[in-house]
Amino acid sequence: MNKKVLLIVLVTTLLILPVIYAANRPYTGTPTRDGDLASNLSLLNLWGEQPPPVQQVYTAAYSVLASDPMARFADVALDDAFQA
Repeated sequence: MNKKVLLIVLVTTLLILPVIYAANRPYTGTPTRDGDLASNLSLLNLWGEQPPPVQQVYTAAYSVLASDPMARFADVALDDAFQA
């Protein structure tokens, strides 16, 4: 019985430690800086320049979502610039 408990504790510890370690490290893998449109567009184009219509849709969605912290994707869908 004690060996089973010890094994469960050991396995749980080995699974949780990497999660704790990763949560305490800042992620620096993306080129975004301040969450501005230019940084996000550079992330969108990271694996190749996207066509202008894709960038326009992304820009329209970004402007709606960045303008209001409570904005939802439904607000994006109702936006005139996004529908154009």
